[in-house]
Amino acid sequence: MAQVNATIKFYGYISAAWVELDDAAGAAGARFFWGIPGNGPLDRIADTADLRLPLNNATGLYTIGGPSMLAGWRKGIPIKMVITFENEDHDYLYYLDDVDARPSNKDKLAYAYCVDWLDYAERSPIVNPGVQTNKRGDEVLTTAIGLVAIAPPGGTNFDTGRETFPTAFDTVTSHTTVLKEAMKVAYSEIGHVYLKHNGVLVFENADSRHGWRAAGEIPLESASSGLFLKEDGGYLLKEDGGKIILNQTAAQTFDGSIIDDFEAPYGDHQINRMTVLAYPRRLGASPEVLFELDEEIVLGPGKTYTLKGYWADPDGGLPINAQDHIEPDPSTATDCSAFTTTGGGGSNITSSLVLNSWSPGTEGFSVDLYNGNASTMYIYTFAPRATAIRRPNPTEHVATNSASITEFEANSETLNQKYKNDLYAGRVFVDSQVEEHKEPRTVLNSIPFTANKSPSAMMAFLYTEIGDLRYIEIDELGLTGNCYIQGIEVEMKGNIIKVTWRVVLALSLIAGFSPLAIEFAGGSATDGINFGFVPHISNLRQRSISAWIYLDTDVPDSTYYTIAGYNVNYLFVVKQNRKIKLYDQQMGVAGAGGGDWTSTDSNVIPLGEWVHVVVTHDTTAWPSNSVPIIYVNGVTVALTEGTTPSGNFGTENGMDFTIGNVHSNNNDYADAFDGKIADVRVYDSVLTAANVAIIYNSGTPDETLVTDGLVFQAFAVRDEDLADFVDETLTTAQKVFDNIFKVVGEVHGAPIGRAAP
Repeated sequence: MAQVNATIKFYGYISAAWVELDDAAGAAGARFFWGIPGNGPLDRIADTADLRLPLNNATGLYTIGGPSMLAGWRKGIPIKMVITFENEDHDYLYYLDDVDARPSNKDKLAYAYCVDWLDYAERSPIVNPGVQTNKRGDEVLTTAIGLVAIAPPGGTNFDTGRETFPTAFDTVTSHTTVLKEAMKVAYSEIGHVYLKHNGVLVFENADSRHGWRAAGEIPLESASSGLFLKEDGGYLLKEDGGKIILNQTAAQTFDGSIIDDFEAPYGDHQINRMTVLAYPRRLGASPEVLFELDEEIVLGPGKTYTLKGYWADPDGGLPINAQDHIEPDPSTATDCSAFTTTGGGGSNITSSLVLNSWSPGTEGFSVDLYNGNASTMYIYTFAPRATAIRRPNPTEHVATNSASITEFEANSETLNQKYKNDLYAGRVFVDSQVEEHKEPRTVLNSIPFTANKSPSAMMAFLYTEIGDLRYIEIDELGLTGNCYIQGIEVEMKGNIIKVTWRVVLALSLIAGFSPLAIEFAGGSATDGINFGFVPHISNLRQRSISAWIYLDTDVPDSTYYTIAGYNVNYLFVVKQNRKIKLYDQQMGVAGAGGGDWTSTDSNVIPLGEWVHVVVTHDTTAWPSNSVPIIYVNGVTVALTEGTTPSGNFGTENGMDFTIGNVHSNNNDYADAFDGKIADVRVYDSVLTAANVAIIYNSGTPDETLVTDGLVFQAFAVRDEDLADFVDETLTTAQKVFDNIFKVVGEVHGAPIGRAAP
């Protein structure tokens, strides 16, 4: 098929107007990159974008400082590249950073090197933000951007952060930049921060890249021109030259026919040891003196002295951060003292000491000291107070796979969560990364293609951004799956536009993971799958748990068959007479009346067949209106309340979420399920009866149904590992995943993997 043409122009913002750079040497030789350069688990923040633009400099227009320089051509001016295809303009925003002009070169070219807003964010320090408490990542970033002069040119698009940080900006120093602060947020949240080509700054929270996120589609229709493609990629032309649709939808996925080549090395990003560090804070009980003068300050009559000081820990003198700063008061002898002679001698003239421009921050302070006396002033004491923020040694969790280390040697990574006091979310993350990357695998790193090879390839280039999820097919790799776009590199060679996507594979039940059922032995067996403490499914005031279960035997008296639960705090079980029960200790702290509800009728759970069970519970109005609803095969069952909830609402912090058994300090895997369990889900919402009916699906399990509000879904294993799990007795060396955020489940006892129903 003939090459597709696009118009590419460059502009400089000069004298308050966009001026076309008419002497741009066309697109030939231009190259640019934006986004996150790597695709490892810790590649979460974008680098400064760069554009190399060749300019025809035969007349010296682009030689900065030269006699024929274009008026207004200087470092820092905005540069805009506009790619026009089918009457649609696509803007790429930069700033001029440097010009390499070589008039003696025979080609008479000058190379303009341009950067995006992230270069400014990397160089711009945050000045005295002050410590803030209980802030989400999006709030921290919004404040940081507000502290510098230039905002992202396209604005911001921030997710609401999942994590609330106890303190923010308490690690800021005089060298802390906006980009460094964004890095702290990205790692502490386990999210992503990047800039789109149109200058929009994006913050993705930890929940953004979940297991059921759908791949975006590339439009085949231009909004302005009304262009549609035929099935074979050509056009159907009308008599007036317009183009009309023929047997084609208005969107497509990215398939292998567009791809020129790919980079897929073996063994990249293998990780078998990963450490996460959290940095708990210890706030002082009250303000204390955190700065003292080492030498007195001599100040002539009517003179001003600018004092910049840094907080120091009174216990040892090491640098420290602080909040709740108190400006020294010259009328208080312990705060300030000034005399007419050195060493505190002569007359006390402290009342003539004037403090102007008091500016405290987390790292220290700045103040202008003015001598309003006719005599020379010797400032002997200056003792500002603040509440100390002490950071003891960080806490850490190390996830390892000893078998992988033995076979391949240690391959380590470290996640620093500067704004986290605890390791809850970080522990879940590093455990999942080690399990996912313990084996060396063929890793898809990049996908090159020629944008103007076809209209669909051009649309793929122009309508794909950093953070987009694309469906990729590469037959040579046997890859059919979803990939996130991390970075985009473009090189223009003559009239050819070469594009390379830097990508990271997204494992989920959509592609890459397979569902699994697990059979538990019941009786005295200690079978169970323990996912540990999972912060994003715990302490939910609205919650639904859904599962498919296959009961092999009747439940003996005084025994439970556990479907799922949090220690003994929250248990969803089958009890004797095949009744189903929910016990919610969270609704009353231990010994203070947790609630429990059991199906009124017996035998609501049949033997020897797959049964769909759901419990929904809304405790937002506790202690009133807190009765759960239990469904069996899509139908609600009557419940009898055993204990009415009372007492204070409890917590599930630190408690293990276990499927098929209970794990707690007083119940150590003693209530194993007898039968099979599959597709265990946790929602952070209350499923409606209509939702439940859809999931039940007339008795046909389907893991793809009703994914809104889904925050946990087990069991999942890699496609290539499925044969090692099905009809095999599982060992502690084998682990399973949750599909939504890849939480790792540890095997206890000797359950058996089974094909999902």
